[in-house]
Amino acid sequence: MINRSLAIRSSQPRPRLVSRYARRPSFTLVELMVVISIIGVLASAVLMAMAGVMEQAKVVRTKAQVAKLHELIMAKWQSYNTRTLRVTLPALTQPATGPPRRWPVIPETFVDSNGNGKWDTGEPHPADENQNGVYDSGVARVRLDMLRDLMRMELPDRISDLTDNPALLWPAAMPKPSLFLSYRRRADAAIKARHGATASWTDSTKWTTSYQGAECLYLIIASIREGDSRGIDYFKESEIGDIDDDGMFEILDAWGRPIEFLRWPAGYASEVQPLDASVAADSFDPFHVDTRQTYRLVPLIYSAGPDGIYDIVTDSPTAIRYSMTDPLNDPYHSWAGPSYVGMRFDVDGNGAIDELDNITNHLLDES
Repeated sequence: MINRSLAIRSSQPRPRLVSRYARRPSFTLVELMVVISIIGVLASAVLMAMAGVMEQAKVVRTKAQVAKLHELIMAKWQSYNTRTLRVTLPALTQPATGPPRRWPVIPETFVDSNGNGKWDTGEPHPADENQNGVYDSGVARVRLDMLRDLMRMELPDRISDLTDNPALLWPAAMPKPSLFLSYRRRADAAIKARHGATASWTDSTKWTTSYQGAECLYLIIASIREGDSRGIDYFKESEIGDIDDDGMFEILDAWGRPIEFLRWPAGYASEVQPLDASVAADSFDPFHVDTRQTYRLVPLIYSAGPDGIYDIVTDSPTAIRYSMTDPLNDPYHSWAGPSYVGMRFDVDGNGAIDELDNITNHLLDES
């Protein structure tokens, strides 16, 4: 019996001894910190990748906006090549002897700076000529000046384009274009809606110059019609805003900033505007009656891009962009003037033009 009971006891499993110092499996604090760090790095990488994708999506969306604006503006711009203008010149009393008299173009005082007896254009200056050596066929030159002033009024890029009446040309100022008057009415209605019935759109404290180029662009686009649609119908409600809260709307890019506009970006070099009359002459002057060898100027539509900086030189916001008598306010007179409007510039001051992130209609094909 004794042996049998011992055999039974020996066949049963022996109980496992557990030490009082034994611990259940777990992570150490160091291991937890390592895991958390890895998760943080992965999350940051994913967020950065998503941010890059979102930024690129904004670039693509803004390019689409600028491309559509370019299409609408250029359709209007090119129509000036065939625009009909009524031009008449009064008769001149012809001298009994000598060459026939013709109308001068831009009255100015002759200055022989180099002593060669010629104008800067290279034309000789007769002793009896007191006003202007740039003579031409008369009607063609006056038509060109009328056309440029018409562009100024119908494609405004600043408030002064709308406040200034038509220029005094031979024999008199042209009538105010109906589109020009409609811009004034729209501006007046917008300012009154924002500032009250007694407010005037000509009051600089009401319609501010902060984003006047973008606001003029909105006026132009809102006036364009294609069939039953308006130009502004191509843009979503979320793409329209009033950033400076003056009552005048702007078209906003994907970052919520106004898309700006320059009608005559005289210093902006690009493939579509090479700044060289021998390569791209002014198409609105087919007879070359402007002897200054003016080159083609293409309207510039531009977004500040991802960094929010408009890397484009602009002149004084109150400057007049077309004047028959003031060379500094005539982009067709001096290409390298004090403002050199439209030129891209050196942002960081290292002496070189920086790589810019502006999105413009001139550079859409380059990116």
